[in-house]
Amino acid sequence: MLNENKINLYFKMLSKGKSDIASRNTMKFMCRGFKLALGQNEVDASVPITAAFDKAYRYWVDQVGRAEELKSARIACWDFLEGKGRGFHIEDKEDAITRAVLCLLHPAEIADNEFRQQCFEWFFQMVNRVEDFQPLFDHVFNEMKKELSRKNKADRDGFAP
Repeated sequence: MLNENKINLYFKMLSKGKSDIASRNTMKFMCRGFKLALGQNEVDASVPITAAFDKAYRYWVDQVGRAEELKSARIACWDFLEGKGRGFHIEDKEDAITRAVLCLLHPAEIADNEFRQQCFEWFFQMVNRVEDFQPLFDHVFNEMKKELSRKNKADRDGFAP
């Protein structure tokens, strides 16, 4: 399981730099790791939740889509939970997956560092309810560190292999 120290380390490292860059890096990390986690998870997410996650992934990782799409996806996720009678209670893995996805659907609010940190922590609380995905998130974190290092080198040298 991802412990509090590991979550705080991830957040601290991903939140370096300007607010917009820190926001995008944080959300990109969450989306990439969650995509791997969903691929290994034996619990199928429902169609509205899968569609919501796909929109979040495209928005944060692929940088395609509009913020309004994430708002409608957020509404669909809440409608799904309320339809199950789970607007307040988390009773199974699907509820936790849905709430983790909800953390990815706040493009306007995520620029606020305090909101982003609370969202980040809640996301990992929900991920931990599903399964132990620490190795997956460690892998994504290390890959992103390499990408950022190459980008920084390119910015300095004008070229990166």
